[in-house]
Amino acid sequence: DDISSLAQDCIDISKEEWDSRETSWDFTKNELLKHKSDSKLETAYNNYCSYWKEKFYKLHANEEELNRLFIDIYELSDELTPDVALKDITILKSESIINDRGELEFKADEIMKQFISYAVGVMFGRYSIDSDGLVVANLNQDYPKDATFEIDDDNVIPVLEDDYFSDDIASRIINFVKTTFGSESLSENINFIEKCLGKTIRAYMVKDFYEDHIKRYKKRPIYWMVSSPKKGFMSLSY
Repeated sequence: DDISSLAQDCIDISKEEWDSRETSWDFTKNELLKHKSDSKLETAYNNYCSYWKEKFYKLHANEEELNRLFIDIYELSDELTPDVALKDITILKSESIINDRGELEFKADEIMKQFISYAVGVMFGRYSIDSDGLVVANLNQDYPKDATFEIDDDNVIPVLEDDYFSDDIASRIINFVKTTFGSESLSENINFIEKCLGKTIRAYMVKDFYEDHIKRYKKRPIYWMVSSPKKGFMSLSY
């Protein structure tokens, strides 16, 4: 019974972690929105880190306890130890590292990139903050009406180094943060995102977003970047 219970707990934690990413069939919404508790994005980030740190160490403890049980059953205490290195725990590989002190450390930039990736999906109607999971995923599928966050009307979102259009990608990211976390802490939230990224939102969207997107979806992009020969004009389409 102990083995069955511990094993099921490990499976549940691992599945929840797998489903926290867009590439899972059972993805519902971005983790920072799940862990939102006030108007500050930093609070949601801290809540996320606390929640997943607890899950990580629970999985680690479970695996060591399972080892102890099997070592006892097969009388292998003279040959094996139950110890499992933290680096061998296979959840949160994209979102964290084991630092030099042997502790779990979260990668704020990757967690923020996942939030931005979700925001782009909401802009195109692939996801919605009004419902869980995929919303529009097929050609000629009807878009939802009266979405809380407006879906792009022409399926072309400019990606530019300067603010020429009111609906360019950087402006819409800022509006997404305003819609999901409110206007009260908007400046603080934007500053927090840019601190995590190590650059401005606009610089990230122009220079790095699409490369990250291709990597996230293993060279099978969901959105497509179209650009002029000298990249003076770029845009995303779904």
